Amino acid sequence: MLDSQGELSFGDHYDSRETRLRVIYNIPERSFVLRLTHADFGELDNQIPLEKFRIQVDVPQRYEGDINYWRNGIVMKVDQLNEEQVIEIRARVDVNEEVAPAGDHTMRLDWEAVCL
Repeated sequence: MLDSQGELSFGDHYDSRETRLRVIYNIPERSFVLRLTHADFGELDNQIPLEKFRIQVDVPQRYEGDINYWRNGIVMKVDQLNEEQVIEIRARVDVNEEVAPAGDHTMRLDWEAVCL
């Protein structure tokens, strides 16, 4: 983990700061599955349906999907990563900011990378 201080955005755009992960992978020309293993949005879990939570991953190719998409995971080749092997993750809630619950919200996203 390089930076775990990512932020959650509300609305149609990923306006907030990303979380940055570094993949340590020393077997060239191989693949791995990046999968979300746990998502906790605190009090928002009880107020907003899970399909409204969207996650964008840049590796530098861009992938975007809901919680279920990321729980299924995606297969990536090591050569898709940038030379620093950094993955950037942004999260947003697909509701207008005007109707979003007020207050500070905490999210916890646990990821795994499984070698193939």
